[in-house]
Amino acid sequence: MENNTLLVYTSYPKVLFDHAKKHNLIKEYFLNAQKVLNILLEDDGKLNNFLKDLTIEKADRKKIIEEIFKDHIQNFFLWFLYTIVDFNRCYYLEGILKNFISLCDKEFGINYVKIYSPYQLNDKQINKLTEALKKHYQKEIRITNIVDKALIGGIKIVSDVDSINTSFIDKLNHIKYSSIRSLSRIPENQDERKK
Repeated sequence: MENNTLLVYTSYPKVLFDHAKKHNLIKEYFLNAQKVLNILLEDDGKLNNFLKDLTIEKADRKKIIEEIFKDHIQNFFLWFLYTIVDFNRCYYLEGILKNFISLCDKEFGINYVKIYSPYQLNDKQINKLTEALKKHYQKEIRITNIVDKALIGGIKIVSDVDSINTSFIDKLNHIKYSSIRSLSRIPENQDERKK
């Protein structure tokens, strides 16, 4: 990632977060960010694509933002979205919002967990894993399910704290390495064994 892009993805969320914290509005801005992100991405990202289109006048893009969000989000948050348009940062808006949500989650003590599985987990499976991981970590959990067909079966859980691997491929690798270690200790021919 280019330094300028990284700066956009980190500085804009940080400014919004600092303002929210200073004014005790983290929860409200968090909900605003989720709302904007959901609307931004619905209908195959129709609004997101509209806002990214630099051939459309800034005033027209800001007018659409106002029509959609004016009565549904905090005024400062609305102003923040206008600023994104004014500085031609709409291309980064999705990432900015996601990074802001991550900052809020950290403030709320929420642990992010990636679950790798050979197929997409259904809601019931994710809910069951969420409850088990809440007990394990004693924190709120946000799960991202990543499909990795190389796992064959089982799952791999990765968090900021630790990693749990119950995949079939991991078990096969353990058997493979245990066998290699065991075989490396066996002398190659009978004469060496007698010594």
